[in-house]
Amino acid sequence: MMFDAVNRLSQHSKRAAALIAQRSLLHAKQVYRSERVATLEAHLLHHLYTLTTHEAFEFSGGLKFDFKHMAEQNWLTFINEVKSQNVTFDNAELPLIALCANRLLHPAEISLELLHELNETAPKLLELTLYNPDAWLQMPSTSLINLALSQPQALSQAFKFRLFSTLSSSTHVSEALQSNDFDIACGAFVNCYLTQNKAMETALFSAFSRFNEPEHKAKLLTIAGLIGEPKWHEIALAFCKVNPKFIEKVLNHFHKKSALQVVIKLLETASTLEEAERVWINLTQKPLRQIPQMQLVEASCNEPIMPGKATRGAPDDAIYGFQYVMQQPHTHIWQGVNYSSAHPKEALSLYAGLVTQRVIAKELPLNLGAWACWQSHDQYSWQKVVHASC
Repeated sequence: MMFDAVNRLSQHSKRAAALIAQRSLLHAKQVYRSERVATLEAHLLHHLYTLTTHEAFEFSGGLKFDFKHMAEQNWLTFINEVKSQNVTFDNAELPLIALCANRLLHPAEISLELLHELNETAPKLLELTLYNPDAWLQMPSTSLINLALSQPQALSQAFKFRLFSTLSSSTHVSEALQSNDFDIACGAFVNCYLTQNKAMETALFSAFSRFNEPEHKAKLLTIAGLIGEPKWHEIALAFCKVNPKFIEKVLNHFHKKSALQVVIKLLETASTLEEAERVWINLTQKPLRQIPQMQLVEASCNEPIMPGKATRGAPDDAIYGFQYVMQQPHTHIWQGVNYSSAHPKEALSLYAGLVTQRVIAKELPLNLGAWACWQSHDQYSWQKVVHASC
């Protein structure tokens, strides 16, 4: 009997590990079917509950969860308890810990003062707390914003995003858009996207020139894609040609149908075609006819053939697909769904993931829209926020 119990725990552990890996892959894709991740997370929590009940599971930083104990706690008591343990957090495990916390803990008021304290004493615990949508309810005070603008180095990336993505003062938004601190400026641009603030259009071009890190430029391009201004298409194309590793991260946000022409041009170049094909599928859900890899065109004819990739998506097939898509109703497309940019929530209700969250975010209240734009969230919390905003 004892060995049966050990074997069962081993099976639970293996299954939990497999589900955690699957969930991480889904989050990395930034889009997935809602029901798929809901089922996955339900099964994962079941296995974790069994393992924690038998003290057979702990996170890499030494953090142990007692699910029964957590179910009796609220967020404040949990934060204080974790802080007292002085544990370290693995970045990759934060979404998983947040899944457990959001499902089990009772709500509690989380003030900006507490978040500011965590920023100074426990930055990773701050990030964990920000996975809770209730941590985004309080609007930033003028004194805290002035502190952030004058001493940005004293604040973590997550806390600056929390502050400036939820601003209500147009004066502070304008000042933040011009900041040389990227995290402050990025939060302010998200704020403008959510509030449809036209002041950002000129400022976004300025920021794209001002910040030179490819990672920063990629983040700004994701915002440009969400806005849907065609004048960003050539800029995105030029950036993606030079920085192919950012193609999916950037172009998955370009849902305006005319932006498919950018993807088609990237399909014509050996160094960008693989990533571009994945973006094409994400946007249209239309597989491309496969042709031999050596059939290269234009400038790509002198580029080496990528090893292990015998075929490639045909650009001419994408051109025909683009013509078909343009004949369908509405101006935007995501996962093969033609939708109106003004009202994406109902059309995309079957999907989740960070990109989907960001598209739907502008239909949510500002604070919850900012939460949705920040990170991929567990399906329970995401659906709770969306339904509460209906």
